[in-house]
Amino acid sequence: MIKTISTTPPEVVNLEFALPNAGSAADAILAAALGFCAQKMQVASSDAALKLLKQADRGAGKPGVLTTAEREELGRLRKENRTLRMERDILKQVHAYTGPRSSF
Repeated sequence: MIKTISTTPPEVVNLEFALPNAGSAADAILAAALGFCAQKMQVASSDAALKLLKQADRGAGKPGVLTTAEREELGRLRKENRTLRMERDILKQVHAYTGPRSSF
């Protein structure tokens, strides 16, 4: 038997042509895996499991992506920072108005 070597780059190979039922088999495997995940995660459906997995994946070590908890903390810290700056500015104005205190 003679083996032939394809000169077509891997990016150009059409997988559906090479494996005619790859789409349906892959979909079945994915559906079964999601069903298993849903069962292990104790959620009602595979759609709920997929939603939770996507949500967890959004901030899992990806640069520039914050998790929900990080976004909430960032909002809280920004609000606190804004309040502290406002208080500092008010104290500066009071100090400028009243002048430096003399020590007793």
